[in-house]
Amino acid sequence: MINIFKLVKEIKEAGDTLGNLLRERVEIEKRLQEVQDPELIKSIREDLTVLDVQFEELRFQHQSNLAIANLLTGLLNAGKAEDVKILLGDDALESGIFKVLEIRKGKSTGTVRAWCEEAGGKKAVVYAKHEAAKLLTSAVGKQVEVVFKKLDKGYFAVKVSLSEFENNSKDEKKELIKTLYQS
Repeated sequence: MINIFKLVKEIKEAGDTLGNLLRERVEIEKRLQEVQDPELIKSIREDLTVLDVQFEELRFQHQSNLAIANLLTGLLNAGKAEDVKILLGDDALESGIFKVLEIRKGKSTGTVRAWCEEAGGKKAVVYAKHEAAKLLTSAVGKQVEVVFKKLDKGYFAVKVSLSEFENNSKDEKKELIKTLYQS
């Protein structure tokens, strides 16, 4: 089972660590050029070898994590949410039908908080970013199907399907999306 939150954290941390290892390598190479003592040169070269092995191991793990993230994104974009559920574990992602009642800006740019009504009439909040946020913004007063991860309070939308969005004119779409991103 894949823990998506751990995966994203590892991708970010690995990117930072790889940058730090490269900077450290440059510093070690500078020291190597300044040193004349053969024993010290040998020691510094051993340090470089160890650093190179660490770098390659981390780079390989980072590439693997990116490949997994790209696979999950590709499956979601292809409408294969059920396959993503299997990869993430049965209870990781769920889907449901919501009527979007109201949209508000989230704390970070491009994030929205949608007040929705679930099928049973219960009110819920759905948080979204990127394309899911754009689609929710265009869906006020309409029903949407949302693939989501449960949060302590509400849901985080991974994918939003909105057939009515396609019926809006190009100008209506632009206006709705512009509203979301205005400062």
